[in-house]
Amino acid sequence: MDLTNKDFWNNFWVKFGDEIIALDAKNALSYDIPKEEQIRASLYSYLSNSSVLVELESDFRKDENSQINEIDLRILGDNKNYLVETKRAWALDGWYNKYGEYLADWKNDIEKLEIAAKQQTKQTLRCFFLTVFFDSNNLFERLKLNEINAYIMEKWGKETSKLELDQFKFGNKNCRDYLWVEM
Repeated sequence: MDLTNKDFWNNFWVKFGDEIIALDAKNALSYDIPKEEQIRASLYSYLSNSSVLVELESDFRKDENSQINEIDLRILGDNKNYLVETKRAWALDGWYNKYGEYLADWKNDIEKLEIAAKQQTKQTLRCFFLTVFFDSNNLFERLKLNEINAYIMEKWGKETSKLELDQFKFGNKNCRDYLWVEM
């Protein structure tokens, strides 16, 4: 399993999309875009069918006196381990778009990944997975993804790989995934 492989992510979205279409056919959907928890749980399910162990909400502490924090996914493979934070964002007409909140939340997750990775006994790669839903490129630009990209590159260094997947449709919304992996 290689998280930097575009086919891995394209296959994930095909499977997840099929699950959503099945729910929609039963009128069981109560949302227009999937929640972070649904993306994370589907990613867990998808990974669990491979040859890796996956832990949801993996606990760690900044130090022995601090409160417990969680990383969304810890993936234990034969050759590589990954710590993954998943996020979603939207830039949609008629929605409350949280442009001011996104960057602070994303930076907090990058910090969590940095601390948790230092506590691992085996080499562990940090991954930040972001799914963006948007109506138009004008709204999409307001997300300022270049700022989070610069922040990650500053924190993780030049050996960081950024993977931008092809744009696709999720219902009537445009969708694009981004993945940053510390190499």
